[in-house]
Parts: sequence; C-alpha cells; structure tokens
Amino acid sequence: MVDFNALKKIAAQARLDIIKMIQAAGSGHPGGSLSIIDAITTLYFSGLMKYDPADPQWKDRDRFILSKGHCAPALYVPLSYAGFFPREDLMTLRKFGSHLQGHTDLNKTPGVESCGGPLGQGLSVGVGCAIAAMMNSQNFKTYVALGDGETAKGNVTEAAKLAGVLKLNNLIAFIDYNKIDQDGRTSDVLPLNFKQEWESYNWNVSEVKGYDVEEIYNALVLAQTSEKPTVVVLDTIKAKGVSFMEEEMYAGISNWHGKAPKGDDFINAVTELQQKLDAIHVDQSVDEYIASVRISHSDKEGLSTSSSSPVGVISSLPSYPVGEKKSTRDAFGDMLPVLGEVDSRVVILTAGVGGSVKFQKFIAKFGTFSVADRKGRFVQCGIAEANMAGVAAGLALCGKKPWVATFDIFMKEMLGVIRNSVCYAKLDVKFVGTHAGLGVEDDGGSHQSLLEPAIFADLPGIKCYEPADANETVDVMEMVWKENVAAYIRLTRQGLLILDRHYALEKDVGVYPVLVNEDLALQKQTYLIGSGAGVGLCLEAAQVLLDKGVKCSVLNVVGLGDVDRLRNLVKKNALVVTVHDAYCKSLAQRVSLVLSDGSHVSNVIGLGLQGFGESGKLNELYAKHGMDVDSIVQNVLNALV
Repeated sequence: MVDFNALKKIAAQARLDIIKMIQAAGSGHPGGSLSIIDAITTLYFSGLMKYDPADPQWKDRDRFILSKGHCAPALYVPLSYAGFFPREDLMTLRKFGSHLQGHTDLNKTPGVESCGGPLGQGLSVGVGCAIAAMMNSQNFKTYVALGDGETAKGNVTEAAKLAGVLKLNNLIAFIDYNKIDQDGRTSDVLPLNFKQEWESYNWNVSEVKGYDVEEIYNALVLAQTSEKPTVVVLDTIKAKGVSFMEEEMYAGISNWHGKAPKGDDFINAVTELQQKLDAIHVDQSVDEYIASVRISHSDKEGLSTSSSSPVGVISSLPSYPVGEKKSTRDAFGDMLPVLGEVDSRVVILTAGVGGSVKFQKFIAKFGTFSVADRKGRFVQCGIAEANMAGVAAGLALCGKKPWVATFDIFMKEMLGVIRNSVCYAKLDVKFVGTHAGLGVEDDGGSHQSLLEPAIFADLPGIKCYEPADANETVDVMEMVWKENVAAYIRLTRQGLLILDRHYALEKDVGVYPVLVNEDLALQKQTYLIGSGAGVGLCLEAAQVLLDKGVKCSVLNVVGLGDVDRLRNLVKKNALVVTVHDAYCKSLAQRVSLVLSDGSHVSNVIGLGLQGFGESGKLNELYAKHGMDVDSIVQNVLNALV
C-alpha cells in the first residue's frame, strides 16, 4: 500500500542529493530538477510504475522519458534509490568518464529510456513507444515529463495532436508548470492555458499541486483506466524546497535555472533541506519502503508477454531488366512489402505523402495503425515531420524497425530529432528521401533538394546511400535492413536507366567501378564519379568521350559516407569529374578530401546544382546547372587540353 509520508521523505532526501550532486559537478540545473522531483518520486515509488532494476531492459516494463533532459538529476536520484546503480555514483554527475551525463543518455545510464537535451523531442518518442506497445499487444505505460516552456516547441503540439487522435490511452504526460524558463517568466511567451489546449487535442487533463504526492498519485491512478491519453499539469515553483531560490523565482528571476549553488548559497540550501528532511517521520526506513513497492517476481511474470518477432528469409527480391527505366522510389515501394513479409518488426511512417513515396503496396498488405486497427503497421503522422522522426525513435526503442519516408527536401525538418533521438541514441531507423534534386522538375527550387546528402554523410551514427538504379535500391534496402543502425537513402522521382552492374554491395564500402576504361598509354587517367542519377549521366558522357577518342572510367558512389576506397580505384595524377544531382561541391569536396594526399589528383571538377533550382524540365535544368552530358564532356575535354 502506498505510504504518502514515505514518498514525502524520499522526495525530501532527493532534493538534498540533487543540490549536493550539482554542487559537486560545478554546473547543472537545480531549478527544474527540484520542481519535478515530487512527481518522479511518486511515479517510481508508489507501486504504479512497473520496472525491475535487476532487469533494466525487461521488455514489458513501463517507460519514463524525461523530455526536459537538462533536469537529469531529478531522474538519476530516484534511479539510484531504486537500485539501478549505486548511490555514490550521484557525486560523479557531469564528470569525465561518468555514466551520469549532463543530459540523459540511454546508452550510458541504466534505467534511462531516451537521450534528452534538445527540448521538445520526448513526447514524440513517447508516442512511438505507446504505439509500439499497442502493435505488440503489450500492456506497459509510457510516461513523459515536459517543462512548461518546452511546450512552445512545435513537435510537442504535433505529438499531442497525434496521440489524441489515436487515443493512446497508454500514454501519460506531466507538464512541470514551474512558470520560469531560462530567460524569465513563461507567461511572457506562452498563453499557458494547458487544460483548454490539451483537452482540444482529445487528452484527459488533471491539474494538481506539483508538490502534493497524494494529488499526483490520485491523478496517475485515474490515468490508468482512461480511454484517452492523460496529461497531469503540475502546479509547481522552480527550485521548490529552497526558500531563497524560490523567492527569486517568484520574482521572475531565473538565476537558478542552470547554476550550481556555491559557498554560502550551498550551505544554506543544504541546511534548509536537511531540516525539512529531518522533520518528516516515517514508520519504516525509506529503503524498506522502496523494497516493499518493488515489483515481485510473480507480478512480473504475470505482466510479461510471450510475443516474439521471428525474422524470416527473403526468398525473392524485386528485379528489373537492364536497359529499362525505373524510378528508385518505385523500387522502394516494391521492396517494402517484401521486407514486411519476412520481418514483422518493419513498420513505416510518413507525413502526409504516402502515395508519393510509394507506400501503397505495404499499406494494402499490412494496414494502417488507428483506433480501429491497433495492429496496422503504417503510421500516418500528418504534415509533422519533426514529430514523425521522434515517433520512429520511440518505435525503434521498443523493438520495431521503422522506415520513415518523405520528400528529400523535408529531411531537414527532422534533422534535430534525427541527430539526438536517433543517431546519438544509436537507434535503428531508416530515413528515405524521395524526389531528390532537380528531378522534381516543375515543382521548382523550393522542392529541389541539394544539401541533404552532404548533411547526412557528415552526421555520425547514420549511413548515407544514394543508389544509381532500381536494382541497386533493392540491394541497399536489403543490406541496411540487416544492419541495426540508422540509415538515410536518397531516391529519385524520375526514371533511371537500369545498369548492367557486376558487383555486389559490401558493408562499409561506398564506391564501386561501373566502367573500367583506362588508357595505359597516358600518364593522366580520367575518372567520372557519379552518385545516384549522376552515375547514368557519367556513363552516357563516357560513351560520347570514347567516340571522341577519350577513355574514361566511371565510379559509382552509392555510399557517400564511405568513400575511402577511392584511393585504391583512382590512379595517381588523375583527372576527376564528379556528377551529383545535389549541390555541386558536396561530392567533389568529399572526393577531394579522400584523394588529397598530394599524389592522386591533379584536378577535381565538381558538377551539380550551382545553387537553388527553378521550375523546368529535367534536361533544361541539368543544362542550366552544367551537369548534363554535353557539359560533362566539355569539362573533360577542356581539362585535358
């Protein structure tokens, strides 16, 4: 049975430890940590939340996501009390080599479920976890803690709306309404009508005193049986428990948002918190109480599901005849249901462009996730790309293998989430950007992507691919499906000629010879290096040059982040021309960097988009940007003079 006095005692002890660990670190965020600690204490030690410190990855555990990740001490302290790691580790906060990072990191700290830091991402991740639970027929709950200032973020609104429409009643959020952000009062920048706002999103809203553990507990009990998602609005004050900090916060002064107490401030804070702790009397020790609410072996067995996701073997891959034309997005649409058939973990997401990214066949076979169909494996996120990336991260956290697809130009809308909640978190999510480059034609410059492949090639934790034809698209998809890492694949709307390839893709190898045609009589060899649609242009140009007596080899950069093999494929003192339906410097600079040992290359010419595009037909656009076959040929001839 829950002992509210014991919860108060735990929260009081936690406040003392939060101040001590932040002081020891010399930096941190005491204000928001102290305001949210009563809610986190109630969640972890009331018996409502199901978890097992001895088995942190128990697949049927409840999840808690601290979206306001800078308040990590408010999570680390309860985790240490629960037994996820020794309490003495708390004093290593923010120290080099410590598993207690300045912001939450799921790969370093037992019991942490997501990577916090950039605000606004946690609710989207929670939505993904909640959807995965329903898809898997699991009964776990997902809890998310948000700051009040954080709710200004667009992806919070996107996530809240989607959760309400889908009636994700296994999702429970806290809003820490502590009224102060880093620069002052949140009321200066936000309306803060949480009840009216979130009810309009189809959420249940409970408003409670954020330091009253009994009110918090009762709100959480009601949420357990709700037919809708629930948000508990915690009426708090930043730095709750330390009176001199509270006074500044009430005055609208945000000094204690992100500052460690030192000197007399630290002594006064510890003295006050210790007095408050000593004034709370309990019938049993805190450790005994925590042990009493820990899940029993029998209860854990009763909550554990036996569902598994066996992975089959692909018996037949889509294949396309050499010499025909096929867009790489069409091949993507053909391959998705093949993967879905052998791997029930495969799910797909888009942001309102499912038809354009060729999801139709997968949807027809595996259905759409909805209130009526909790087993559907297509998640329609609406026009909300940032939220979509977070939802995919949550799905991946719960064992799914999400494939996210939208127009390539919209990839940057997700970049912050991809960086932190996917790549930094080391999750397996595949991102597919269709309608790449000038191939969008008449849609014009606003939709013609040019920077995306370079961005993703430079981002740690994600593989970057741009296949040259439909068959290579299938091969790339099969390869990345087998790998438990994030990947970005860039695809075309326009048809590309199916190439006569004589190589098989290898892991971590991004460059392959398509045409070897070296003139050994010459000191300087010529190489045309293409990526994606650029490979076909290089092959056409090589044939024209051969007719003019110039031999050229053609190399295909299918993996822009793995081009070291160029050193073995390109002869010294070579002429290199790169062709890429992206910004002209993207591929050229990467090739130059690899071959910049002073002996390989005498000249690198980068052909591609010279800047933003415009409406027009593909041949017109390629010619204007100097990347059509005639331009490639002329650049080679001029360089050889």
